[in-house]
This record gives sequence, structure tokens and C-alpha cells, in this order.
Amino acid sequence: MTDPELSLEEFAQLVSGPNRFVLDWAEGVLDDRVEEVWDAIGREFRLCLAQMWVRGEAGERERLVERLLLGRGDDRLFLGMRADVVRGIRDSFGDGPFDDLGVGARPRPVGPELELVRLFHTAGLAVNGLGHHYLTPGSAARAIGVIVARTDDGWEVAGLGDHLLRPGWPPSRVRVV
Repeated sequence: MTDPELSLEEFAQLVSGPNRFVLDWAEGVLDDRVEEVWDAIGREFRLCLAQMWVRGEAGERERLVERLLLGRGDDRLFLGMRADVVRGIRDSFGDGPFDDLGVGARPRPVGPELELVRLFHTAGLAVNGLGHHYLTPGSAARAIGVIVARTDDGWEVAGLGDHLLRPGWPPSRVRVV
């Protein structure tokens, strides 16, 4: 088998498309850049994360979630919730080290304006003559799935793993992968 080369489209994805967005976002998660990470999460996903964080009676929790979604920088409850959520996302990445994360060359469309980008731990992957890591047939690698949505302004995180969350009490999971 010859070493896989990147096509121009794959190279563009790595430089400016959803792959670049996810790699930058994951670096923010790992570096604990809470505000940046939170701002890159789509509104519906943020709503579900806030709903999962809130406990209480129906009327109270709706008002509390509305308050949290306003996201005022002086609201200690919002700042605490946002930090807890980002910490939970970081924990969902599993055990490190994370200095070897790379993105798959081909995002996978999973719905209208939705793409799955996989972050791979590159340790143990084959490396071609250009220094690019790749999976050989029959091999496996640890990966983190990030579902992104295309918006008028670029990309936003819409979900993690193989599903999207839908608002509700509790939020429901919709498998898309």
C-alpha cells in the first residue's frame, strides 16, 4: 500500500474548514479557555447542557436556564455552570496525554449542515513520507467525535460523540452517527 496523500480538498479542510475549527476548539477545552469554548458551542447544545446542569422544580428550572443562557459575565452562577460544563467536556475526552491529537482528513456529513470530525490520538498510527498520520487497514485508534454545524458565521459545536441533544426535561439524545 502506498502512503496516502492529502487531496487539495482535505488540505483545505485542515487549514480552514470544520477540522481546523474542531482542533482549535479542542485545544481551548484542554487549555481551560472556558469563555472561548462556551462561545463556540451552538445555542441548542448550550441549552441542553444548561438543562442537564440545573435541578429543581419545573417553573424554577426554566427561569434558571433562561438566566444561564443570557450568559452575563458578572453572574457567578453562570460562570460556575459554564466552567463545570467545560470541565465535563474535558473529562469526556478521557485520559491523556493529549499532545498527540490530530484530526481525521475527511469530516463525515451526518445531516444537513452537520459534519462529524474525529480527533485521533496519533500515537501508534502509521506515518507517511510527509509526516502525516493515517490508519492502516484493520487498525484502530482512540478518537473523540465532535459534531459541528455550519452557520452563516462559520462553524459551531452541535454535539459530542455519536449523538445530538434535544432540549427537554431531561434533554433527549438523538443518534446521528
